[in-house]
Amino acid sequence: MDTEAVDKNNSPKGSRRWLRLINLIGILLILIIAGIWGFSLLSSILYFGEIQFIGLACVFAVTGIFGIIALILIFKWWREHPFRLWLVILPLPIIYFVLLFAVCPSCRWQERHVGEDPYKMIYQWIPVGGSPQSVAAGHGSIWVATNTLNQVQRITTPRYNFGVEVAIPVGDGPVGLAIGHNAVWVTNSNDNTVSRIDPKTNQVVATIEVGSRPLLIAVDDSSVWVTNQLDGTLSRIDVHSNNLVATIPVGNGPSGVAITDTGIWVSNYDDNSLSHIDPKTNKVIATVQVGRGPGIVEAAAGDIWVTNQMDNTISRVGTSSLQVIDTISVGEVPLGMGVSQDSLWVPNRGDGTLSLIDLHTGQIAATISILKWPFQTIPVDVAVSDDVLWVANRSGSVARLIPVPHLSIEE
Repeated sequence: MDTEAVDKNNSPKGSRRWLRLINLIGILLILIIAGIWGFSLLSSILYFGEIQFIGLACVFAVTGIFGIIALILIFKWWREHPFRLWLVILPLPIIYFVLLFAVCPSCRWQERHVGEDPYKMIYQWIPVGGSPQSVAAGHGSIWVATNTLNQVQRITTPRYNFGVEVAIPVGDGPVGLAIGHNAVWVTNSNDNTVSRIDPKTNQVVATIEVGSRPLLIAVDDSSVWVTNQLDGTLSRIDVHSNNLVATIPVGNGPSGVAITDTGIWVSNYDDNSLSHIDPKTNKVIATVQVGRGPGIVEAAAGDIWVTNQMDNTISRVGTSSLQVIDTISVGEVPLGMGVSQDSLWVPNRGDGTLSLIDLHTGQIAATISILKWPFQTIPVDVAVSDDVLWVANRSGSVARLIPVPHLSIEE
């Protein structure tokens, strides 16, 4: 027998080499799987919870260092101690769990307290798919217009287990939502129609033709008002007959619309103006110059508030004086607005933030970041229901945010 072909344990050298190789490959696979698991879990915590980027970076740095050490030990020992390599990775699961529980003490992945700042939030992300354009609250639900899916998503609002209850097919390219007169109304920008949804049956019960590229919509006791971007008009629909009863010329590129006791207010994006319409005569009775690229219009605290997308401001217009009485700087590219008690919430698409404006002082009370690395977050609209904020995110989700002062954490 050739003594050089057999090691001291009477095992062929070829077999030992294969065992070493299998051992090495097994260790590397386990490290890769552990790394993927750790990254996925940490990313889910960041997405559903609240971890600052620096905290996440530190966690990855520590786990990465341990991984590098493990690799060095593997390549150093794999020839000399092939059957002891498994001991190298035994501490790794312990290290991962210690780090994960350190950054996630509550282990409540989808809903958590996120700081001592009174404007921090408890929140939850709800996937809806498509490209949400607007969100509205009513009839015990949250309604989301998803443009690319040609649907309105209805989200149930129980205490827990939020999710899409039903997806309702509407027209082509839904954009604006409004709730009123026992119905949900949605503009379909690509086929120039408005769909009327019965919330009892979740069915479209009427489709009304309006102007060219309808955008936003508002409802009062007798009428539905729709801005038509391309033909510079405002459509008026009778809520009882579902008939178009008036088409009112306004400015160029009408976008937002709001209703007050003094009339109808329409922002004109291309003219940087706000049109005031008398519903008795269906005519524009005044025009107010505001900021650049006016979009959403909201009535609150006796005044009209307008988002100016091109200069990152909010114009506050007096309904009696018909003048801009204040201009408030907010985040980048403000889109939607929502009123909550004495506050006005503004989602800023450009920097992934929410601006909170005190309606009494007209000042910014807080700026809340909802940008969730590494996931794309583009807030485009906000609805308020029972002190809960629902923020539509154009990349396919809705965020449910609760200001901490309005909720006991133990609940």
